[in-house]
Amino acid sequence: MDNEDLEKLQGFDDLEPLGGLDEEAVHPEINFCTFNVGDLSLTMPIEAVREIIDVSEILPLPRSPEHIRGLVHIRGDVLPVVDMARIYKTAYKSGVEKKLIIADCNNEFLAIMSDGMPDLLEENEEGDLLDMVSFFNEYKVQ
Repeated sequence: MDNEDLEKLQGFDDLEPLGGLDEEAVHPEINFCTFNVGDLSLTMPIEAVREIIDVSEILPLPRSPEHIRGLVHIRGDVLPVVDMARIYKTAYKSGVEKKLIIADCNNEFLAIMSDGMPDLLEENEEGDLLDMVSFFNEYKVQ
């Protein structure tokens, strides 16, 4: 550093420290997971979300209900993939990366397909709120 650089730094001694550095960081409380299926927006409580993953190979499940796209193998578990587009009579957007939301209801798991990465929100700002108990009772594989 030369003298000119030192002169520039001398003025910083008079500055007040930034406020809030010693305070605990405030993080929003995530309560909902909102995802899209085509033009439809759906929301589920965050407690029902185990994880969100990329779509891997989905294996067909012969004689399964129409809403079951197939099965996916995830870390030793085999889960049914629920095709929300078939349930809501819509189509997924082409060119949008699909994600699987691994949902949990009373220690039963299934994968729900979505268009793109779901949003994790503090408040339910958009989308029909899914009642996960009813959803699992209606759409799980028996």
